[in-house]
Amino acid sequence: MNQGFIGALCLSVAFAMLAGCGALQLPIATSVAVQQTSAIATHAEHSKSWMLPSAKTGDLLYVSSSDGSVYVYRYLNRQLVGALSGFIKPLGECVDRSGNVFITAYSSVTETSSSIYEYAHGGSSPIATLSDPGHAFGCSIDPSTGNLAVANPYDPANPYNVAYGSVAIYQGASGSPAMYYPSDFGIAMCGYDTKGNLYVTVYGSQPGVAQLARLATNGSPSSCLASMRQSMVTVTSRPASNGMVSK
Repeated sequence: MNQGFIGALCLSVAFAMLAGCGALQLPIATSVAVQQTSAIATHAEHSKSWMLPSAKTGDLLYVSSSDGSVYVYRYLNRQLVGALSGFIKPLGECVDRSGNVFITAYSSVTETSSSIYEYAHGGSSPIATLSDPGHAFGCSIDPSTGNLAVANPYDPANPYNVAYGSVAIYQGASGSPAMYYPSDFGIAMCGYDTKGNLYVTVYGSQPGVAQLARLATNGSPSSCLASMRQSMVTVTSRPASNGMVSK
């Protein structure tokens, strides 16, 4: 199955410029394991979700909303075919090869940790729930292994600086994650390529510059691939929702 992203929660667009990576040294992140907490978030009123039977077939567009719901549309004609409810600030979305959809949201109103809810394609109830110690934002599925990566722009467990966040990687999109804590830069978003390399947007290591770093297939951080100057092009509009296509 193919996967794609449509829309964004907050756009800050920049042109990528190839840079000499030998001159840019990104700090090494530390990998540790954390224990998974409760598999079910008690606050989530997922019983109020609904989905038309016809939604189980065909391409669907999932759009998260600030009202705590994720709305599901038929991709071809944008017909509303369902709504998933009971989330606290749903943010990131991603999809695996089977069409299962992963949605990140806060675990409670205290916003101290997050949950990742997995839904079958066209399903109205979570089939699995993962726990994340940070503030989960973007997510991505490795098409070669099925691993799930989640970018946390803020993580109270980061031993260097809680504002630098973390990256959580769940083997096979299940169980407890391996945590990568940056020591001198902040994490924003993440995404896998077709070879299993994980790319993360980072900031803070150079003033006024956002950088693109790669976490290689063996799990070790590597040098930068590109440097993106935020001042080149900036989109000031701030769409209120984030969308993703499930096939």
